[in-house]
Amino acid sequence: MDAKACERGYKNVDGKCVKKEKGLLVNIYKNPLFKSCSLGGVSDFHDEALLIMDEPSAQVFEESEDMPTLKVVRRILFGKEYVHAEPVEPGRGGYAAGGSYVASGDSRFSRFVNRYPIALHDRDMAREK
Repeated sequence: MDAKACERGYKNVDGKCVKKEKGLLVNIYKNPLFKSCSLGGVSDFHDEALLIMDEPSAQVFEESEDMPTLKVVRRILFGKEYVHAEPVEPGRGGYAAGGSYVASGDSRFSRFVNRYPIALHDRDMAREK
């Protein structure tokens, strides 16, 4: 059966046309000195990703099948804000840091996300044995 065709700017999700997310392109930085700890997360297969956020001026590039889509997560830990990125697709066991970081040379990254690279939480804890 063919997937439902959607207009440009939309994608097929469970038979429904849903507007594609937009965000900034980011690089995924990995440490070549140790083996990946993401248990098959996006950082094992990709060097770039699309980082989506609520800020309208940072919604520049449209998501595609060629690269993963990440979201910005902000939370308060020990009284301070902690910012990380994680895949938009929910992990079965929740995500944890896998040793990689994301950042962009685009000035909107430092303005709306963080001045420094942020941890990529792409380790799906359900895959741990």
